[in-house]
Amino acid sequence: MNLKQSLVAFLAGLALAAGGAAYAQRPPVTVIEGSIETSANQVIFPSSLAGKVSVLGGQSLQLGPGTQFTAGGRLVSLADIAAYARGAGSAPLTIHYRLKDSVVSRITILGK
Repeated sequence: MNLKQSLVAFLAGLALAAGGAAYAQRPPVTVIEGSIETSANQVIFPSSLAGKVSVLGGQSLQLGPGTQFTAGGRLVSLADIAAYARGAGSAPLTIHYRLKDSVVSRITILGK
């Protein structure tokens, strides 16, 4: 190995060591939220935030006062997203929920 190759190998080793040290100083990753991806016609919405949203053939998740609803790129109410879902057919719908208590943080339906 010549001097140039030795220098390149040394610098590469330093870079790896520095990167490893920085990585070791990061806090551990904690997953706090899960999600369900389905289509709008596979979800049943409750009439109030005290109810649960149900995925056909799957699970039911509790809504809460902080649950946000987005339909077609706009923040909407529970009643509005339920109506939007009825007309959205197989449009993609995502439900995000906290893993610790299965309370829904947000529901999003992408366009019709």
